[in-house]
Amino acid sequence: MKKSLLYIISNFILLFSFQIYSQTIAGGQVHSLALKNDGTVWTWGNNNSGQLGNGNNTNSNTPVQVSSLTGIIAIAAGSSHSLALKNDGTVWAWGYNSYGQLGNGNNTNNNTPVHVSSLTNIIAVAAGVDHSLALKNDGMVWAWGINNNGELGNGSNISSSNVPVQTSITNVLPVELTSFSASVSNNKVLLNWQTATEVNNYGFEIERSIAQISNLYNNWQKIGFVQGHGNSNSPKDYSFVDANPPSGKLQYRLKQIDTDGSFEYSQVVEVETELPKQFSLEQNYPNPFNPSTTIKYSIPSVMVSLPDEVRLSNHDNADVIPSLSRDEVHVTLKIYDILGREVATLVDEYQKPGTYNYQFSIGSYELSSGIYFYQLQVGDFIQTKKMLSMK
Repeated sequence: MKKSLLYIISNFILLFSFQIYSQTIAGGQVHSLALKNDGTVWTWGNNNSGQLGNGNNTNSNTPVQVSSLTGIIAIAAGSSHSLALKNDGTVWAWGYNSYGQLGNGNNTNNNTPVHVSSLTNIIAVAAGVDHSLALKNDGMVWAWGINNNGELGNGSNISSSNVPVQTSITNVLPVELTSFSASVSNNKVLLNWQTATEVNNYGFEIERSIAQISNLYNNWQKIGFVQGHGNSNSPKDYSFVDANPPSGKLQYRLKQIDTDGSFEYSQVVEVETELPKQFSLEQNYPNPFNPSTTIKYSIPSVMVSLPDEVRLSNHDNADVIPSLSRDEVHVTLKIYDILGREVATLVDEYQKPGTYNYQFSIGSYELSSGIYFYQLQVGDFIQTKKMLSMK
């Protein structure tokens, strides 16, 4: 064990000294593999059984390229054999084969990659000591190699199989989410998450809710989407910034979506953003601008009575919702030309306390360049500022 650990550490040193930019790595008993971002596979270490896959059986203490393999998206290493998954869904194997772990219908070692028989549409591979595994895009798992301890998982008592056999497991978990966190910085919410493995991962929808009412009715809203990595057996990091969240206690969750449309929700994380202490309308930025600028304003927490038809809109629970929506206020943000004529209405709705950023593009309203005024009105609060649009 101590010798194997030292061997792995030395292999890592060799990996970086030869500047192999690895997308993923794998280690057998006495050999190692690395997958480069160009889809080629490199190996080093013991090669008695041809597990380096470079056409000979000579050990190598520096990385060598596996013969004829391109377009590889995943790798795996058994005790003395190796696996590679191509981007066309086929599986290739090389090295020790006494138990049929190469899956090509015989038990002869190979020092170059051979095609694993009859497997298509594979999205992930793995290897045990002397057996191999593959996951198809239909959620079925296939296995081949030694079976002394039931490694093949098909309920049989055969000692081994040199071709893939179907296991009894179905609907294998496509994406393993290992962490999901939220933090607040400069009134923005930063979400971070990591996956350990991904299979058929289309991506993640980011959803947000207001914590104080999430237990009363379903107010989850989609606020963004982040593309997944598809298939991966190495950790992947993701992030998303909610640049303009409402103030108060907020909850976030991920909706992980597979390429076939199926989905699963993550756990919920909660943060609290600071409420503004007073009304404010800030100077637009940039100013002068062409063609767009950002107008930022803040609404503090104020308790007002709203008309029932407003407070109950889109809500089914007429007995509960009014008391939770009483801090919503009617907000208008309008644009006027130099003669005082209203030329655009940017906001005309009830809003909760918080800080808002509105992206104003002069082209969207077919306005010419020149001097304009923007005015925020919330109840008795009215504030106006000047901005300049230039060609």
